[in-house]
Parts: sequence; structure tokens; C-alpha cells
Amino acid sequence: MHKKEDFLLTLDDLSTQSVGNIETLFAQANGFMGVRASLPLAAEDSTPGSFVNGFYESHDIIYGENAYGYAKKHETMVKLFDFRSMEISVDGEEVINLVEEKRQLNLYQGILTEEFIYETESGKQVKLELESFTSHKDRTSYLQKWTIILLNSSGKVQIKKGAQHIAVQSDEEFDPRIREASADLLFDGNKLSTKNSQQSLYFDFAEYNQSHELVEGEEISFEQVYRLSRENDFAHHSYEELKAHQVSVFEEFWKLSDIVIEGDDRLQKGIRLNLYHLFNSAGRDGLTNFGAKGLTGEGYEGHYFWDTEMYLLPFFTFTQPEIAKSLLTYRLNKLPLAKERAEELSFKGALYPWRGISGHETSAYYPAGTAQFHINADIAHAFSLYEQVTGDSDFIAQAREVIYETARFWMSFGFFSKRGFEIHEVTGPDEYTALVNNNYYTNKMAQHNLAYAAELAQRFT
Repeated sequence: MHKKEDFLLTLDDLSTQSVGNIETLFAQANGFMGVRASLPLAAEDSTPGSFVNGFYESHDIIYGENAYGYAKKHETMVKLFDFRSMEISVDGEEVINLVEEKRQLNLYQGILTEEFIYETESGKQVKLELESFTSHKDRTSYLQKWTIILLNSSGKVQIKKGAQHIAVQSDEEFDPRIREASADLLFDGNKLSTKNSQQSLYFDFAEYNQSHELVEGEEISFEQVYRLSRENDFAHHSYEELKAHQVSVFEEFWKLSDIVIEGDDRLQKGIRLNLYHLFNSAGRDGLTNFGAKGLTGEGYEGHYFWDTEMYLLPFFTFTQPEIAKSLLTYRLNKLPLAKERAEELSFKGALYPWRGISGHETSAYYPAGTAQFHINADIAHAFSLYEQVTGDSDFIAQAREVIYETARFWMSFGFFSKRGFEIHEVTGPDEYTALVNNNYYTNKMAQHNLAYAAELAQRFT
């Protein structure tokens, strides 16, 4: 039997209750959209915002001296709207001071409930209750249900709740690439576009701007739905319909994917939080992958790395193979760009980028970027593991060019000597030892890549 408390994350469970830590761990996502769990009223050190998987801006990389084969552009996942902030006043006096904060993330249901007590400078207190979730039925939707209670006075409560168009990056975490990515957005009605990468999103939400005469202890409630989509076409479902579906999705997820640890309740809750964010962060459309920080923040610019294939994808392969297939399909869809990259470096086959979003290489530091050629073999290994576990040979038949072309790269990049087949000037997973000859990990993974390609060629000839 599951213990309910093992699926409930509260502030008391955190060893570090910094603002950024809370916003990240309590963040919500659904593979398409992510929303940080920022406070509803402005706070220092807060980094509110939302993200869409694969929505990025690009800028030229400026080198002191450019050289052959260097990556040409940065790519940065764009921080979008702040969906959680509001303004409240009581009898014209702004509510600003946080008195009490409670949060409970129900991992079993995928729903976050929060309570905040704020007060004015004169001591008038207002309680804010919020239930929210990013829908797994309609992945374009982030839903909120608010309850506002006047605690120790009576008066006129003014509430303004919309969405700041762009969530501002805090100065303490200043990164010019992130700041520029947000600043370059262009708005046209309900459409926003990036200036350089020429991507577009559409948004759909209504502002709540109402005043209420409340007596002490009286409450008012309202719902809001924030929608982001690649297409200007939005489905409209009721709050309760999407909530019921959310609960059923997560109940099914835990039946298939739960890991039970006996004797250590803290570790048990920790592993479930990890599984929760894994499930919420993975791209599902074959066009997106898994950002370095999922959809909880723009760390590492939201780039996709080898971590997907070697650390994250095996979990889905064993428990949610349809998601694993979608992540592998992303690599299949980017094969033409990988072949272009190999050709650019005068090699045969395909070379996948060390980091990026679009499928182009974006690492400006070759020794710890492009030189980590093992990404090719990591991807091939992920396809191999998927076939071993699922038996989905039909998909492998469709995707086998990925295995062939990555293998062809090794034959072009490496060489035969008296010692055997050698691979020189590469960087392995130990990034502190760069540009070495015959890195053991790289060689063994390349060997597996070549063997799998040979087996597939024989099987499908």
C-alpha cells in the first residue's frame, strides 16, 4: 500500500528553502509547457516565468578569432510569461508583505496546492489559496483556481491578475544570452515571434480585474486558464474535466513507473520527485527532446545533451516506451542536420551536436563540445536498448539510417594501425581530460555502434 504522505512534497521536505530552489522543485510541466512556482506577489530573488519545449532564440557566436568548424550560433530557450503574479489591495492599500507560506505538491495527482498570507503595511491580512496544474490532456493549458479570503478586516479588495508579457531575469542570475532571448520577442496580437530563429507561438488568456466588498472571513473564487500553442487553435475544456484527466494520467503513471524504497522515507519521496519531473519534462512530439533542466528553468540554455540517451531515456524505455520512441524520433528527424555537420568537418556519415535545440551544434568550446564525439554512439546505444526492451523492430527498420550514418562517421574519423582501430583527439565523459587518444568510453561505445550497424545491415538486407 502506498503511504499518501510519500507522494506529498511540502516545504518542510526541503533542506534548502531558497526562493529559486522552491520555484524549481515545485515547478509544473507536461512535456510541452513548463511553469516555475514563483510567489504570487513580487519577491526579491524570484525568477518567475514559463517555457515551451524547443522554443528558442539564436544569436551569432562572437569569437576572438574564428576558425574552421566552429559552431556559428548560440541557442537559448526563451523565458516567457509570468502566469502567477498578481496585484491586490485592500481599501486602496497595497498587499505586499508575506506572512505565511504553505505548499503541497501532490506527486500522485500532478496538482500543486498553495496557501499564502500577505498583509498591508497597516496589518490588513489576505489569504490566497491556489490550486494549479499543467494539463496532460491539453498540453497547451496551464490552469489555476484561486480563492481570496479577507482575514482580519472588512473592506474593498481589488484584484488584478493577468500575465506579465515577459518574465524578467533577476540581476543575480544575469546571463546576457537569456536576457537577449526574451528582449528580442516580437508581438502581433496574440502571436509572439523570435527575431532571429523566426519561431512563433500563440497565446490565449483573459485578465481578471475585479473589486469586491468583503467582510472579515468572506472569500471569492475564480479560475484562469493560460494557453500557449504553436498553432492559433485552442481547445476549450472545463477546469474540472482537465483536473479529472490529470489525476487519472498520474495514477496510471505511478502504476507503471513507481519505485518503492523501504526503510528511508526521505529517499522514497526524493526518488518519486525525480520520477515526477522526468515524466513532466520529456518531449512527446518527435520534434523536441529533454532540456538540461527539463522545463523548470533555462539552465544550460535549455539545451539537449547526451544525458537524454544515457541517463533519462532508459527509464522511459522500460516504463513508458511511447515516450522513449518520441525522444528517439527527435534524433531521427535531426539526422539530415547531423549529416550536414559531418560533411562540414570533412567526415562521412552523421555527427550529432554535443549541445543545442534545433539540431545544429551550438558549443562554442570545441575541446569540451564537438570533440565529445561519443554522443553519436550514445544515441545508437539508446536505439539498441529500445529495441532490446520493446521488441519494436518496425521502428528500428524505419530509423536504422541513424545507426548506419553514425557508424559511417566512426569509420571516417578513426583509422586502422598495427594496434587495431584507433580514435584520436576526442573528449570522453570526463571533460577535464580533453582531446585524448583512444578514450576507453568512446572506443567501447563506438565499437558497439559499429557492431549494431553491421547486425542491422545483415538483418535488413
